Amino acid sequence: HKSIQTNPAIANVFFRCGFIEAWGRGIEKICRECDKSGNSYPVFDISDCGFMVRFDALKSALIDNVAQNDTQGDTQGDTQGDIQGNDLDIWLEAAIRKNPKITTEELARKCNKSIITIKRHIAKLPHIQFKGSGYSGECNGYMESFIKTFKTECLNHFVLSSEAQLRYVVKEFLEYYNHERPHSALDGKMIDPWPQDADGEIVEFTRLGGLLKSYRRVKMAA
Repeated sequence: HKSIQTNPAIANVFFRCGFIEAWGRGIEKICRECDKSGNSYPVFDISDCGFMVRFDALKSALIDNVAQNDTQGDTQGDTQGDIQGNDLDIWLEAAIRKNPKITTEELARKCNKSIITIKRHIAKLPHIQFKGSGYSGECNGYMESFIKTFKTECLNHFVLSSEAQLRYVVKEFLEYYNHERPHSALDGKMIDPWPQDADGEIVEFTRLGGLLKSYRRVKMAA
């Protein structure tokens, strides 16, 4: 189908940066996943207020069946001597830390548990965020989170009049995001921090007129 961007300038920058795979593929992918899961196609509602996608819940996801599936899965696990309780939580944390892109389906298969059981245990781990249909998929969940961060921490503070200005802002924010910004998912660490002098003085660095600030140790000249 034809894809119409609400903000073509922003969309073009993210497309050229490789954050958008292709235009007009979202609905096709949704329908394909519905076919794979045996679910009916969703209802797409377009109005002046926005765009809404409504899905019918699978029978296996209904509340009455969740408790039954959990009980069956856990009972079977007890019989077979599988990972249980807190041990399962610890195992999940270790598996996700080893491979952050692992999917829920892969976790369930590796520990011989149902997908519902895995999701239930992950929901009890607040420091682990469940994205989309898993931890990798096509990374849509991670990308949506990044775009929200970019808008709230940076883009919403500017009135840009050209694509060149937007490209400059995006470049500066990406440098800040990857090398200078602490991330809660990394326990306050940075993705790829700049090198620092352990015995240097703490110096403030700014980008975009002081909107983005960071600090690191720099050895000062004698």
